[in-house]
Amino acid sequence: MEIGARLKEARESQNMTLDDVQQETKIQTRYLQAIEKGNFSIMPGKFYTRAFIRQYAEAVGLDPESLMEEHKSELPSSSEEEYIQYTRLQRQKDESPSGRNSAFMSFLPKLTIILLIVGILVVALVFYQKTMGSSNNNDNPTQQSDEPVDTYERSESNGNSPEDDDKVSSDQPDSNEKEESDDSSNDQSKEDESNESNQKEDNQEDETKEEPKKQLVLKEKGESTQNGVTPISVYELQNAEELKITFSTVNGSTSYVDIKDASGKIIFMENAIKDGQEVDLKNQKEVTINIGRTPGVSLKVNGESLKYPISPDEQDVQKIRIIKASAE
Repeated sequence: MEIGARLKEARESQNMTLDDVQQETKIQTRYLQAIEKGNFSIMPGKFYTRAFIRQYAEAVGLDPESLMEEHKSELPSSSEEEYIQYTRLQRQKDESPSGRNSAFMSFLPKLTIILLIVGILVVALVFYQKTMGSSNNNDNPTQQSDEPVDTYERSESNGNSPEDDDKVSSDQPDSNEKEESDDSSNDQSKEDESNESNQKEDNQEDETKEEPKKQLVLKEKGESTQNGVTPISVYELQNAEELKITFSTVNGSTSYVDIKDASGKIIFMENAIKDGQEVDLKNQKEVTINIGRTPGVSLKVNGESLKYPISPDEQDVQKIRIIKASAE
């Protein structure tokens, strides 16, 4: 008896339906049906074929090690990785969202921009107050320059001699020259301060304009194939330190998803991705996302929707590789 028939017989002896096994193992029903029929070609990979069979066997009360040994000739070999036992505790740990840390990291760039704007406004206000105060101080000597006229009038009432009057008159041109010199200095000071203010504003505008734009650029589009090889499309993530993937289900459907790092090691796997599930990959320089059924799931990268390079109607299984661009 083939391994698929053994599993089906054990399931029926437990009075379990395929839906019961799906609820227990979180493996999609179409994969369970393929296992029972021995159709391993639609599975996401050799490694997952063996892993799904082990989980199926445990769910229906069979010893997975004995079953795998007995039917090893029927199973595809897997030399790439060793089997990883995904218990409920591990899945709960993987599925637990980062929560407050994710919210804080999302708010941090906004907080930085707000503080920068407030700082610019404070500097502008202080500079304006200094300019107004300097302008008021410069106006005072002009008012005081009128006082020599009053002194001259008082000299006449005090009975000063004509010679003293002539001396006062001769001193007035010097006072006027001093006033004109002071006014010229004040005007030059105001002009220098105005130029300095304009230069600071221009520098601030240049810094704002030069802020690099965060973007995801398609570098290589995978080719749709019919020979069972999954196409890989390559994106370059520019001007961004964080890398957060958000998955969404489509019309109540879902999909198998796994993510590997640059060395090919699996760092995330989910048999049926949940709506709104997030994966924080900030410390990764390169990741490859394997989507088992693209019509059942969509994804966002750092909050921006990513459109599949190949239409899901044309290519069911696709891989997306994201590489962070090195800072210049």
